[in-house]
Amino acid sequence: GLVIRVRCWWKSVRQSLRTPEVELTKLQVDGQTVEAILVNRKARNGDIADSYYHYPIRYPQKGNYVIKATFRNIADGSLRTESKTFQSE
Repeated sequence: GLVIRVRCWWKSVRQSLRTPEVELTKLQVDGQTVEAILVNRKARNGDIADSYYHYPIRYPQKGNYVIKATFRNIADGSLRTESKTFQSE
């Protein structure tokens, strides 16, 4: 399988994430909107140590994939879209 993982910008202190600066609002794979799962991993002290969204593709086809992620800035509400293309073998 294949997993698409998207990390968003957080304010952090040392090895702990404090507050998110942006959030994922939409994830598209080859033009289709998909549901990404938010994962927060905690450190031993209870702080968030890692945070990401993931979307598994259980049976990927060979060829190119176009991934588009749209993010919202939490402070001002502005949106930004990033796009990446990768090849599955």
